[in-house]
Amino acid sequence: MTDKPLSGIMLETERLVLLQYTADYKQSLQAILSNESIMRYVLKGPVSAADYDRFIQSYFGHTADTFGMGVLLHKTTQEVIGFAGIHLIEMNGREQAEIGFVIEPSFQGKGYAKEIGEGQIQAAIRSNYPQVYATVHPENTASKAVIRKLNMHLVNPALHIPDRGIRELYCYES
Repeated sequence: MTDKPLSGIMLETERLVLLQYTADYKQSLQAILSNESIMRYVLKGPVSAADYDRFIQSYFGHTADTFGMGVLLHKTTQEVIGFAGIHLIEMNGREQAEIGFVIEPSFQGKGYAKEIGEGQIQAAIRSNYPQVYATVHPENTASKAVIRKLNMHLVNPALHIPDRGIRELYCYES
């Protein structure tokens, strides 16, 4: 446990806090992003050390308040357990909210993905996005189980996303 004050808070849940990225989290985040077993479901594979800064700028460089990608910490221990975020996307001619979360394997199976997902959905709804979307790799059975627990339903079984490949598209409607 640490008493370090947290800054750049984007979203809080009972056990988790989502923070804007700073270089303090580089080593922990790099370990997650370079992990083949995690990143094969997120992108098309791990992020190399050479591509790390470009990836961070692309995905974490556009945070404002609740929206954008952030570093996910356990509130009590302040350990980095993954990353998550809400992105604004264009869908059906309208701006929509898309949630996403990645949990480091040693922290999986503890309900953290469901907890941050619920927090993200509620934050999007509070920001006047009554439909909230998520994309999932078709073979990622663990994430699909979480998505179902979040009461999201399948709306497109084969959405092609250029930098990520084929994904299933799910929607939560408030």
